[in-house]
Amino acid sequence: MTPESLVLLINLTIIVVGYLIVFPRTAGNDLKRLFQSDLCASLAALAISGNRFMGTGVTFSFLGLELGWFGFTLMSYLCLEVPFSLWYLKRHGILN
Repeated sequence: MTPESLVLLINLTIIVVGYLIVFPRTAGNDLKRLFQSDLCASLAALAISGNRFMGTGVTFSFLGLELGWFGFTLMSYLCLEVPFSLWYLKRHGILN
């Protein structure tokens, strides 16, 4: 498995579990709690990727750019999260 694939799998797993299981229970339709829960999820993704790739010198390709583990994890998390967050906000009546 390529490093990019591993980080994408980590991010997608955290996002799916967060938006389908954890966030509805911890945040519901409270935007402040949703932001706090999402921040924890984002930090978990960074911690897991950092534990695996920090100090290894591995570079990641993202839309033609060469990024380190931190930048790739953050950018790919953001791109994967947007559809889930829009769906969640609409489903819970936060975004009408």
